Amino acid sequence: DGALLDRVAASKGWASRTKAEYRTTFSKLAEWWISTHRSTRPMRFGDLDRQTLAEFLDWRFANAGGKNAGRTHNKSVEQLSCLLRWGMHEDRSFIDALPRLPDEKDQRDDAGICFFTEDEINRIYWATYRIKSPRGWPTSVPLGAYLRCALVFFYNLGLDTQSLFAYDRDARERAIKRADIFLDARQPPSRQMPLESEHGWIWWTRNKTQKEFERPLNREMAGHVAVILGDDPDRDTLLMSTHGMLAGTHRPNQLFHRLCKLAKIEPKIDRLTREPRQWNLKDLRKTCGAYQEAADYSPAADMLGHSDSKVTYGHYVSGNIRASRALLRQHQPAAFRSIWDDTIVPPGQLFAK
Repeated sequence: DGALLDRVAASKGWASRTKAEYRTTFSKLAEWWISTHRSTRPMRFGDLDRQTLAEFLDWRFANAGGKNAGRTHNKSVEQLSCLLRWGMHEDRSFIDALPRLPDEKDQRDDAGICFFTEDEINRIYWATYRIKSPRGWPTSVPLGAYLRCALVFFYNLGLDTQSLFAYDRDARERAIKRADIFLDARQPPSRQMPLESEHGWIWWTRNKTQKEFERPLNREMAGHVAVILGDDPDRDTLLMSTHGMLAGTHRPNQLFHRLCKLAKIEPKIDRLTREPRQWNLKDLRKTCGAYQEAADYSPAADMLGHSDSKVTYGHYVSGNIRASRALLRQHQPAAFRSIWDDTIVPPGQLFAK
């Protein structure tokens, strides 16, 4: 029930979006229980035996809809497992031992790992100058200046969409605010790193995981953000807003689709279906991860903030990048290089009679 979910969420420190995902699974479980057992009695922890779980998960898989029912099934397995572990460790009166959960089903393991080329990023940047500020825009700094700043931040920091464009009201408490920018600070504000940055720092908390991130600003980020910081002196407002008005509307991906159209960016191709698909702001996060990984600046998981690298390499960055980079840098024996270097010859004693 709702009270139980609230208890689990509070003890786990879940973000609102995570809690909503679990609520969906719990609602489906209640729906299945009532329809299958024709009973209005609420389901209890003791009812979650192996057979019951298997029957529910088979029903969930059969009624998932969409093109990735396996992922829906496996997500339900993961969430029910979390619930059962919580029940066992929180209070033995809930459950004495974990029942064995069914095996996972085949699923589509990635959400499309694509990235923008440097030329495409440049074209999107220049396209922001063609975006007109909406009616009632409260400042002389155009909407395009905000979009350019967002593009530079997405590319360099690998931000998720709602860290900047907090169109979800629950996300606005954790979205990046003007107060999270420290242009005049050379030392990191937290004083946790013995580093200096000539152009300042950004220090924010990611909404989805509630983890803190602290990163130095480079010259490009500092220059773009300085333009919009001077536009609204209220430090407590969202970075991507001005005088109470959001920059980018409540549907930022639709605005990004316009930018891609203006920049004449070709649609990306779905890896499995080979069908064209629209680019989204999330692809800028993947672009950051791809370039970080390819340049060996740092593992992409560190920049993107993933605690499990399986998420990084399953959904954001191709695992082929690291292997390909290693292959290109791998030292080759001199004899191998003789195929293109005529100065490399075999030692004379190998052919001595």
